[in-house]
Amino acid sequence: MRGMLKAYALCPDGTIEIASEVDEVAALWARGDVKLWIDVEHPYREQMEALASVFKLDAESVEDCLAGEQRPRIDDYDHYLFLMLYGAVASETELTFNPRKICIFFNTRYLITAHQEPVLSVRYLFRRLERNTDLLKRGIDHLFFQLIDGIVDNYVLCAETYEDQLDTLEQESLETPPRPDLMANVNRLRRDLIGFRRLVVSTRELVLPLSRRDYPHVSDDLAWDFRHVIDHLTYAWELAEGLREVAQSIRENYSDQLARRANDLMRTLTIFASILLPLSLISGVYGMNIMLWPGPSAPYAFPLVLGAMGGVATVMFVYFRKRGWL
Repeated sequence: MRGMLKAYALCPDGTIEIASEVDEVAALWARGDVKLWIDVEHPYREQMEALASVFKLDAESVEDCLAGEQRPRIDDYDHYLFLMLYGAVASETELTFNPRKICIFFNTRYLITAHQEPVLSVRYLFRRLERNTDLLKRGIDHLFFQLIDGIVDNYVLCAETYEDQLDTLEQESLETPPRPDLMANVNRLRRDLIGFRRLVVSTRELVLPLSRRDYPHVSDDLAWDFRHVIDHLTYAWELAEGLREVAQSIRENYSDQLARRANDLMRTLTIFASILLPLSLISGVYGMNIMLWPGPSAPYAFPLVLGAMGGVATVMFVYFRKRGWL
């Protein structure tokens, strides 16, 4: 649905009103005593420009909500903070790396979130708010923290999902023979981990000034809470770094398995060639028309030659077996 807007307004008497149109939001904001969370999914230009007019938003930050896939960043305007960051996953059932951009406008009276695609942490926050309206009553800054904390929690879930997948692939890389699609899966996960790691590092740089209270809109309590978010981001980054080493280990295991199979094959072929070589010599000499060698007319010539060839093959087989080559 294009431009789907949903707004929760906390009134001074503690009641909560819900709006779904920009005009309704503007009327609520005009009271001067309400606090708002406005979420816009699939925003379009006229809608965002109308919100920008009501809340005095900068045109450049509004433009960033409509197009482009920029690096995560935070901008400090006179009366609000603008953040651009990315959710790591798109589905509750498939916690793999699928970044989705979300733009956030925040000050002590309003929180505006805009995203072209559904963002999992926004859905979670809506569900919590529907079950417990006290979440909004605790303040816009608390809602702002819960949103970013939810995004970062999904980073951790994504990293742990990749950890489980790579653990499975690592076990499979030790099997003989390895799966034909093993390296294709490892290479896909390795590419995802590179992008995931970059996103985690960029997000950590974004959240770090919030934990230091570098902006006036962030209270001391909120800055303290963001230190826990930094801890989660550090954990996700360390896990991603370790998983890159696991992926490299799987590649080495796979190469070792291929080399071992090639060696086994070459050894088997060499043994068969070694056994067949004297037999070929015997049959070649037997085929020569030499008077000293019993010819085809001799009554027991052919069985004797076959017996000799069988005896030579048996002796060589037993010898190779004792040496551990078979």
